[in-house]
Amino acid sequence: MKPTRGLRIGVRIYSIIIVSIFASAALAFTMYDITVRNIYSMREAHLRDVVDSSASLVAALNQDVIDGKKTLEQAQAEAVDLLQKVRYDNGNYLFAFDYDTTVKAHGRSPDQVGARKGGALDPNGVDVYGSLLKAAQGGGGVVFYATQRTGGENSELLAKMSFSRAFTPWGWVIATGSYIEDIEAQIANIRMRAYIAFGIGLLCLGVVSWFIARSVTGPINKLNARMRSLTQGDSSSEIPFVQKADEIGEMARSVETFRQDIRHGAGLEREAARRKAEQEVAVSELARGLKLLATGDLSSQLKDPFPDGYEALRSDFNGAVNKLADLIGTISETSVSLEHRGEEISSSAEVVARSSIESAASLEEAAAAIEELTSSVKLAAKGASEANVIATEARGNAAQSGEVVRRAVTAMGAIENSSGKIAQIMDVIDDIAFQTNLLALNAGIEAARAGESGRGFAVVASEVRALAQRSSEAAREINVLITESSNHVKEGVSLVNEAGVSLDQISGSVAKIASHISDIATSANEQSAGVSEINTSVAHLDRTTQDNSAKFQHTLDSSRSMTQEAVSLRRALGQFKLARGTAKVVPFGAAAQVSTKPKPVSKAVNASVATGTHNTDTWEDF
Repeated sequence: MKPTRGLRIGVRIYSIIIVSIFASAALAFTMYDITVRNIYSMREAHLRDVVDSSASLVAALNQDVIDGKKTLEQAQAEAVDLLQKVRYDNGNYLFAFDYDTTVKAHGRSPDQVGARKGGALDPNGVDVYGSLLKAAQGGGGVVFYATQRTGGENSELLAKMSFSRAFTPWGWVIATGSYIEDIEAQIANIRMRAYIAFGIGLLCLGVVSWFIARSVTGPINKLNARMRSLTQGDSSSEIPFVQKADEIGEMARSVETFRQDIRHGAGLEREAARRKAEQEVAVSELARGLKLLATGDLSSQLKDPFPDGYEALRSDFNGAVNKLADLIGTISETSVSLEHRGEEISSSAEVVARSSIESAASLEEAAAAIEELTSSVKLAAKGASEANVIATEARGNAAQSGEVVRRAVTAMGAIENSSGKIAQIMDVIDDIAFQTNLLALNAGIEAARAGESGRGFAVVASEVRALAQRSSEAAREINVLITESSNHVKEGVSLVNEAGVSLDQISGSVAKIASHISDIATSANEQSAGVSEINTSVAHLDRTTQDNSAKFQHTLDSSRSMTQEAVSLRRALGQFKLARGTAKVVPFGAAAQVSTKPKPVSKAVNASVATGTHNTDTWEDF
């Protein structure tokens, strides 16, 4: 039978490893993308907090105008002064412009105040002030653009992001910006670390995978090679890995059992060869004796001893030859008188003997037919018994498969419980983020009440609140993933349960089949027993008929042919050579010296022949 093609175990293991590598790479890329987005989101939130804090101060000045404490010009002058003095994060500043993109305040270059910036493009073609105005009118947003740090023609061109928010009462846009070279450096550092970690992990995974694959395929290859040598006749070498406690050890122990069976079979073959040689010697000597016996030499004996176990055969042969010689001598001496018995009773026994022979032949044919029927019924009963054993084994295998499915359901239930516990932990993290957000909000309110001295604390509170919000969002995302995983686990449990139900149904069907086969086997055995009883009865009747036929044949043996048979017997006996001390063979022609005149038949005998009955005492007359 040609083996089917399939993947080798090593290829399967490496395929799993490659899939794991691709999955790890996809996960790492996703985490990297989320990290980059979070970094930019944190910078945007920081800029937004700075602008919101400044806008709150400008709003306080506008409230003084509303309350009549200051004029609009005074409030705007103070606002310009305030915005141009604010510094944070090592030199970052604020600037403001109106809806016509005319600069109202600029923390780095106050000389730009009054200049109209609308339509001015950066080296990448971005209308910076127009984009900031559009983002501010949309509720506040971030604009990315390129600028020069020093403002010279040959100065370095750097990427920058700015956040702008509209202050509607005055028609102003308050904005601030920050170079993102530190963010890019941080992202590059994270990317480099990710590459290094991924490379180290890939290397470790490859090394571990190689060792795992070698630990599996290496012993299997060695065990396979030993099995090939075992099939080629090498049963003396030891089987490797017999002491291992894993599946390879179980395979090795099975092969070791097979090797012991082969060695035991080889011993039996050698013993059979020895016995065959002894048998050939005994058969050869016995054939020589039978050959001499076939020539009529009854004086020969087997003198050379036979091997152990066959010596009794030699003794029995010699004894049989001696007894046969005695018997031949006796037959020779008595054969003369047999010539005169046939004619006297042939007429009365011939009819009865013919009928008995025909009945015995018919009954023998019936016995042979019933014997063939008995053999067929026994063969059918044996096949039904074997089918019953196979069905019982199939039912046991189905029960074992059901047990495996139930264990799989239990394992997946444990996975589902673990997912639920993780979801509870994520709920706790979400609650902590919510409480942190409330604390940050309260801290921002207290900082606003503190006024100028609480600005720095307000910025910190805003940062804590943003961090709490991002933690809450991440917890919700993880909770969604856990929920999806739990749903998949539930679906897997449902499928495994359905497989278990199917296996139970299969087991029930196999049990029914086994029951039917068992009934068939029982019925076949009963039929075999019945036919055997019939066969026994017919055989007994056949023996009885044969006995009756033998009795009638005894009568026929005393008929006319007895004379010719006695003559032939004496002629045949003359061919035998007897040893000294045995009865003599009467030579052919010596019967003339014996009286051949038969005794007269008594009237009682004639009457018994005519009526078909006789008395054994009347045979004494012969």
